[in-house]
Amino acid sequence: MPQGNRNIRQIIYLRINIVGIVLLLIGVLLVARTFSIAVIDREVWIAKGVNTTRIDTIEGERGNIYAEDGKLLASSLPNFEVRIDTKTIPDTVFDNHIDSFSIYLSNFYKNKYQYKPDYHPDSIKKELINARKAQNQYYFIDKNLNFNELKQFENFPIFRLGRYKGGFIYIPTNKRTHPFGILARRTIGYLREESPGIEGSFDAYLRGTSVPRSMYKTAGGEWIPLYDNFDLEAENGMDVYTTLDVNLQDIAENALLKAVAEHQAKYGCAVVMEVATGKIKAIANLGRIDDGSYQEIFNYAIGRKSYPGSTFKVASLAMLLENDWAKETDSIPLFKGKHKFYSEEMLDALAHGMDTSTLKRAIEISSNVGIAHLINQRFENNPQAYIKQLEKLGLTKPSNLGLIGEANPEIKAAGTKGWSKLTIPWMSIGYELELTPLQMLTFMNAIANNGMSMQPYVVSEVRNGSQQVKMYGPKENGQICSAETAKRVRQVLKGVIEKGTAKKLYNPEIEMGGKTGTAILRTTREGKKYQASFMGFFPVEKPLYSCIVYISEPESGDVYGGTVAGPVFKEIAEKFYSAFVYSKTGQYIADLDTTLPATNGLYAMKGYQSDLTTIYNTVGIKPNTNSKGTWVNAKIKNDTLQINPFAAQAPNRTPDVMGMGLRDALFLLENQGLQVRFSGRGKVVRQQPASGTPIKQGQTAYIELK
Repeated sequence: MPQGNRNIRQIIYLRINIVGIVLLLIGVLLVARTFSIAVIDREVWIAKGVNTTRIDTIEGERGNIYAEDGKLLASSLPNFEVRIDTKTIPDTVFDNHIDSFSIYLSNFYKNKYQYKPDYHPDSIKKELINARKAQNQYYFIDKNLNFNELKQFENFPIFRLGRYKGGFIYIPTNKRTHPFGILARRTIGYLREESPGIEGSFDAYLRGTSVPRSMYKTAGGEWIPLYDNFDLEAENGMDVYTTLDVNLQDIAENALLKAVAEHQAKYGCAVVMEVATGKIKAIANLGRIDDGSYQEIFNYAIGRKSYPGSTFKVASLAMLLENDWAKETDSIPLFKGKHKFYSEEMLDALAHGMDTSTLKRAIEISSNVGIAHLINQRFENNPQAYIKQLEKLGLTKPSNLGLIGEANPEIKAAGTKGWSKLTIPWMSIGYELELTPLQMLTFMNAIANNGMSMQPYVVSEVRNGSQQVKMYGPKENGQICSAETAKRVRQVLKGVIEKGTAKKLYNPEIEMGGKTGTAILRTTREGKKYQASFMGFFPVEKPLYSCIVYISEPESGDVYGGTVAGPVFKEIAEKFYSAFVYSKTGQYIADLDTTLPATNGLYAMKGYQSDLTTIYNTVGIKPNTNSKGTWVNAKIKNDTLQINPFAAQAPNRTPDVMGMGLRDALFLLENQGLQVRFSGRGKVVRQQPASGTPIKQGQTAYIELK
């Protein structure tokens, strides 16, 4: 072999060996570096990774909360943030469309925000070019966008090419909204874990699922989603349907607000339950805040236990009648309203000077000493039997409404710490024990429901789209007393309103029954702090609803249950019953003209014929009518209700709406092109302009109802 070839071969072998040695050294270095990173410097690199990567959680859209009729009480309103990945956009796309994109974005900003120089297309174009030079993959465009605005962005030049060619990035977020404001706000709840209210109690259904999203931090300090799981979507939450009625809730809250504001109370609550089912139709809670106004800051109805006061005498009455230990007509001692139980003297709240009265009358005037004497006489030597009676009446257990935050009843066990000979007489009139308003209402509802206790509930079902996932319905807790006893108790409580401590609540149109309560919560340097309450039901014979009202620590005016809490109950009862009749007939019973002469309960009014005929038939009235007119005038003639047609309207003339309900009056006036302003409730007693007056374009009509 020639010498030259041998030298070439040696050179090749040498080079191969050198390359091999270099590769070996590189391999050794890589192994060493890997070992260093994985073992020696492991914690350092983990720390760096934590600083540059993270896992975010993307939540599904939270489910809605609905009223019984489908009105939205709480909903997640989708908001969007838009960004642009300037690096992924092809050069030709960016260069050809950056001008039009800047113009579109400038116009959008000008329409949404007040004009600023930064919104000029040239300024926007300059910013985007700089972002592209910096290879910004997450450049901010706008935030807090609604769905329609997002759709506008999707049609912008460049963006219409999508995520990978147009750099279009949007990040969805959800904002919880409440279309009816503070209405039932505490019952609906807030977005916090273990939060009281429906939001917290039914969070497992409402929140849906979540998916992880990997994020990394750019050199510029911005967090950008990694694309490996960018398109993963979380499942939306389920919807919760409640038993609440928005209109009835509004009635309860407005009535309560007037009372707490008038009496400058610390807080108040009102709950209305459907007697036959246990459905909560309205639950209002108002507490005074620092500026003196009232907000739904706590669910007092289920979370605040206190002395019930004299409303608890209904329990004492029920156990006396149920066990035949006394009758309504029995004569019982009242000791002129003052009696000593062992070392303590008990007084009746109002002086009456009577030595004796019937048991019925003692309840009507809310005699402390009369009721306490009867109960103590029966149980002073057998206190365990008294507690057993309270258990039978369902007063020792929570209501189990299904919402987080219910306070348990606090009733002492006989013989335990704090028990004394004074316990039973004071318990019998609502002291030395504590219950929530809802627990007391659950008991009263059983009295209204012929002795059958119904478990209250505020959520009726959970749905996933059209699929029903969970159903809640009426649930019987058992009979607390016989139907006969319950009926007798109702008749006694009817007397409380007709001629007792709540006689100012009497309304001949709606038979109501109930019991007043006035409890001394504590005594301070400034004096005694009271709690006024009223619980009852309506109508008496076949109760539809039960209701309880608490007004705590009133600082202005009276402090008694009958004059502070009672008027709230009355307003709720009248308007609820009117709404019930409306749901059956399309006409509010409050629209009936009770100021006109009446015979056998027949009332006169004007209105739409078919509506009037329906409502009169519903309440048992058979009017004499041969009229086929659309608008009629119902008048009493010769002890008979006569329905006759009348000319309610004429072309370009103000209609005659005197004596009509609001719905009919609005229809006629607005149908003639008039704008309408009104005040009051009931029937129209004054209208301006007068009927028959020529109508001017854009004219406003004023009507007053009473």
